[in-house]
Amino acid sequence: MGAKSSKVVSEAPSSRSSFERMASVRDYFTARITPLEDVAPPAPPLVVVLRGHTKFVTDVVELADSRIASASEDRTIRVWSLAEDGTADGKPDVLSGHTDAVRCLVALKDGRLASGSRDKTVRIWDLSAAPKAPIVLKGHEGYVWKLAELNDGRLASGSWDKTIRIWDLTGDAAPIIVPHGDAVRGMLALQDGRLATGGGKDGMINVWNVDSQSCTKALELASHPKYVAALAELPGGRLAAGGGDAGRRGEGFHIRIFDLNDGPHQAPKVLRGRADVWSLVTLDDGRLAAGGPDGVRVWDLDHEERRPIGFAGQATVDGMASLKDGTLASGGDDGTIRVHRVKTYEYYREILRVTEDVARKWFAEDRLGELFDASVLQYDELLTIDDDDAPTGLGAVASRAVVTQARNLDAIATTLKSAPSSKRDACIDDLAPRVLRLVKDEELLLTFEQRLVSKSAVEQLTPSPLFRVVLNFKFVAGPRVVLWFDQILFLALFVSFTRLTIVDEGYKGLHGSNIKRWYKGEKTVEIILGFIILTYYSLKEVLNVYHDRKRELAVRHSDARKRFFTLFGQAKLPPLFTTGPQALRSLLKILVYVVKGPLSWRKKLSLIPRIVLSIIAVLLFLPLSCLPGRSVKAFVFGVVPSILYNTLSLLGLPRAWRSSLWNWIEVTSLVLSWTSFARAALSRIPVNLAVATALFLWFEVFDYLRYSAVNEELAAFVLMIGQILLKLAVFMFVFVLILMMFTNLFYLRMGNRHIKRYFDLHDDAPNNLDHPFNNMLKSFYSVLLLAFAQEFDPDIFHTTIDRVIFVFYLFIIVIVLLNVLIAIVNSQYADTSARATKLFYRGRFELVAETSDFLRMLPRRRNIHSETIQQVAAMIKREVNRGTVRDAIRGEDLREEVLRIQRETDAKLLAMQSKMDAILAAVASNNS
Repeated sequence: MGAKSSKVVSEAPSSRSSFERMASVRDYFTARITPLEDVAPPAPPLVVVLRGHTKFVTDVVELADSRIASASEDRTIRVWSLAEDGTADGKPDVLSGHTDAVRCLVALKDGRLASGSRDKTVRIWDLSAAPKAPIVLKGHEGYVWKLAELNDGRLASGSWDKTIRIWDLTGDAAPIIVPHGDAVRGMLALQDGRLATGGGKDGMINVWNVDSQSCTKALELASHPKYVAALAELPGGRLAAGGGDAGRRGEGFHIRIFDLNDGPHQAPKVLRGRADVWSLVTLDDGRLAAGGPDGVRVWDLDHEERRPIGFAGQATVDGMASLKDGTLASGGDDGTIRVHRVKTYEYYREILRVTEDVARKWFAEDRLGELFDASVLQYDELLTIDDDDAPTGLGAVASRAVVTQARNLDAIATTLKSAPSSKRDACIDDLAPRVLRLVKDEELLLTFEQRLVSKSAVEQLTPSPLFRVVLNFKFVAGPRVVLWFDQILFLALFVSFTRLTIVDEGYKGLHGSNIKRWYKGEKTVEIILGFIILTYYSLKEVLNVYHDRKRELAVRHSDARKRFFTLFGQAKLPPLFTTGPQALRSLLKILVYVVKGPLSWRKKLSLIPRIVLSIIAVLLFLPLSCLPGRSVKAFVFGVVPSILYNTLSLLGLPRAWRSSLWNWIEVTSLVLSWTSFARAALSRIPVNLAVATALFLWFEVFDYLRYSAVNEELAAFVLMIGQILLKLAVFMFVFVLILMMFTNLFYLRMGNRHIKRYFDLHDDAPNNLDHPFNNMLKSFYSVLLLAFAQEFDPDIFHTTIDRVIFVFYLFIIVIVLLNVLIAIVNSQYADTSARATKLFYRGRFELVAETSDFLRMLPRRRNIHSETIQQVAAMIKREVNRGTVRDAIRGEDLREEVLRIQRETDAKLLAMQSKMDAILAAVASNNS
């Protein structure tokens, strides 16, 4: 977003749901929601995203006419055209015919395209203006995994049937069949005419001399522990190999570089990686790009001390191609092809560590808009430099990218604020269309949830001046109307509930008379209105859960599959299902392995229920296993990995939804409200039910206040209170435990005694009716009142042991815990006061993200933004003048805050000490 207006290619955009598009991570640099035709940023996009495939893109090649061909597990090949500026132009041509996943492609010198598939065939496609039917080459007995065109125009194919076949495409001659030690997973035609292959379990690289009649092995190199999946030729007669099965020491994660002019017993150069390598490509400048389950990594071979640059916008990458214009095309498990303009190491290092000095340098060079684009790009591509302390998980990487973006945007805003007004205005005018692209991107905020970005990272980004502009415009474009509409409905619901309660229960008015109905039939109208409003709220909540669940399972499916295959590998089972019974037997073997295997007891407790649930799911699905097709395999690879990843999400409680306390409050409020209105329709609302419902309805009032569109300070204060209560959770747990301890002691000491005097904590009633410790529940209540009311009757503590326990109780509760509570509240209040603006904008971010799904379902609610570049520029100026938000209070403000807290603490300590002295004096007088 922000570098070039372009169209995204999609075969049938109207037929694809928003989730299908959201399952693949969005691209800021392609305006695929609302292109701005009147904006022409100065540079072509750094990333172009091609969309159309519905499954994993397994290979990418560049054709002779500079078009791009891509293969996919959706059984199709798509041929893409790129415009001169690098953007996507037109719809792709779709080649269909394979009956299983297409695994590999090679562009032939005569302009044709060869493809290999898991249907065990090779097809030769005519890409001319008047194409002919493809030529089908049959003979392999296993998956065709790799293809390579030899120097003499023949085609070599490698298969899982442990053979290499060399096909003569000019006639009908039978292919040359060459036995291979194991399945062929990597294949490369070398510039000197030889053929290099790598394969399955032997982990060997073979270099073959190929002539017209035979293929003989010339060199054998020991490479990876288990399999070799990728080969690439480097300058100087070198060969790079990547593979997998890391083992305990991680050997398989490394890339090994061999010298083809040396013998078989050589020590290869090793590039230390973090994941298996499935694809290798040499870039024009000599750098090496590697693709695998951790995205794309680019290695600078001329500077061995540098760690690789990582692009994880595509979580898993298999096929890659180096294009003639110097760009890198990669295919991912999200069904997209990304065309990267790979910059230098120094460029990425600088945008990952933007300071105010760096921002001023770019500002002096009139490149601040480019810096903004680069800051957005580093999050979109999850750009990393593989330092030793770099995070590895998706959520950790994405959160770090968001924090980096926040720091960059703050540096840009600070530079603008201190710049001369004339140059600042020109720079803001350049930034406005770039910011407007983010405003118009409907999927911008949803990617944060998809990528499991932490709340603390969001809190760092949302109050940045430039991102505040985005949030403000997004809030005005739809969520504000929905918020006001919800508040009006809630007010009607609250009034209806209150009227139903007070009229049915016969409450008295100001003059003592019963409150009467406003009009005849009022109760019926209120009940019907309540049912309508509750139906609206219930459907909205169900939709929120549904959208959160679908996004989480879609985005995290790759991680689920990794865990799934890891279990298969540990249990030594083949990771393929053909029938329901076979799936069931495999899951039972996994269960036995988990129970008896060398896993920790925590992991066993986590996996066993999930595997049992998977077995139940397969059992329920067994009747469908008799149907033709691959339904069972599709089910197992879809549902079972999701169960193993996160069972609660699969069952309908996604992580994003269940982690919010306000969601649980809203559900409880809905349940109580439905029950209350149903009871009102039948007879009347019971008092206890009415009290519980009213309590949670008042909680909902505070829920709306935290999203207040009227007053920022009011919303921030409610959010502050919520944060303080969350921080007090651990203290309250310890506090209740200590109260329970003393409850037990007092009950054991005095529960069976007859108390002769009245106990001041309770109503003046006969002793046998108001015994403060005659059961455990009343004992806890009395101890709680002692902690806060601090009233007691000294006569009930008439023995020395009772008084010792009582004094010890006062010391622990009054002197220690209550002072700790005061200190915690003061500290948290100061902290949340400093974070008030951050909390407010994080709340606005959550509201906009939550409302986006709801707005998608309304007719004519898409592309409703009417903002102009001038309005965005004016908003940028206003927010930049407001400045950035800092975590700490600086200078005099900090000293004043410390002194204020100290004064309040001292005053409360003196008050508590006075109460304690009075209590001790009363005990002493009673003893005398």
